[in-house]
Amino acid sequence: MRRIVFALLLLALFSWMGYSMGYSQSSRDERLKAPQLTVKPINRDKECQIGGANDKYTVLLFWTTWCPHCTVAMEDMSGYFRQYKDRVRFCAVAVGEDPAKVASYIASRGIKFPVVVDERGEIGYIYGVMGVPTIFVIDKEGYVVDYGYGLPRIIRRLVASLEQEQRQGGHHDGRLDQS
Repeated sequence: MRRIVFALLLLALFSWMGYSMGYSQSSRDERLKAPQLTVKPINRDKECQIGGANDKYTVLLFWTTWCPHCTVAMEDMSGYFRQYKDRVRFCAVAVGEDPAKVASYIASRGIKFPVVVDERGEIGYIYGVMGVPTIFVIDKEGYVVDYGYGLPRIIRRLVASLEQEQRQGGHHDGRLDQS
């Protein structure tokens, strides 16, 4: 009986993962406007905007302090922030977390990009987050152009798009290469 339950749980997990991987492929024909929210990061003095039109692309990471993959994603995002902060906005949303725990976490790791605490999971719900870490890339017009679970892969596509935009003199169609 235990083996059957375990097999069913594995089947459900792999089915969900397969759905999630399909979810990470975005099509420009399905232009999805990112929800526009004003939030107050715990490591900033003033509010900031998530979603909506902006002068830069935005990378939005939903995460938790207890998730090992999220810890890696936060470390990766810190490196990307240092490298691309002049060209990309970065923001992390801690879902279902205690503000004091998140404040301690980001202070101990020297995280410099804005971090928002979503104690009740409302922002995650609005964005349709089904698991963590989940990453969204929002273009300058406020549309979601990429989303998924693999931060390095998503950042590589974003950087390729930024380089293409630079080669084209600041003009780009906003699509990210899905390869």
